[in-house]
Amino acid sequence: MIGLLQLVAGRAARAGNRRRAGTKTAAVPDPQQLRRLLLDPHLWQLWMPGVLDLAEQPRPPRPGARYRVRLRQRVGRLGFGGVAEGHVVIECWGETAFAWQLVVAEHVERYALALDHASATLTVDGGEDPAVALAQLLREAAPLDAGAPPAAL
Repeated sequence: MIGLLQLVAGRAARAGNRRRAGTKTAAVPDPQQLRRLLLDPHLWQLWMPGVLDLAEQPRPPRPGARYRVRLRQRVGRLGFGGVAEGHVVIECWGETAFAWQLVVAEHVERYALALDHASATLTVDGGEDPAVALAQLLREAAPLDAGAPPAAL
């Protein structure tokens, strides 16, 4: 009986992951700031889906690099459960593309970011909603408004 329940749970999780695949494109307000966010692993916690912070010393991104990370808590049946750490694996790194995987036990989320002069396209397979993930990245890449008053601390 337990085996049957595990089989059904596995199929439900895979069906949920298929629903969370997609692509989203948006304009980039500051391409230089966006590249800084991608280049510095310390800043990944600001925008990378599922990543709370690095669990090791950062190294410059390169294809095949593997970073141990602490995971941000997620709610719902497709969260990470009790797992606290995972890995970010860089698949592709270049001027116009950045692709990575978030690997948590047997769960794998794939993200691919394609950069154009003034736009970014995020493709997600098995991860967070691409519109939400891209909006978070672009929010962090937005230039500071020089005319706005400073936020209260």
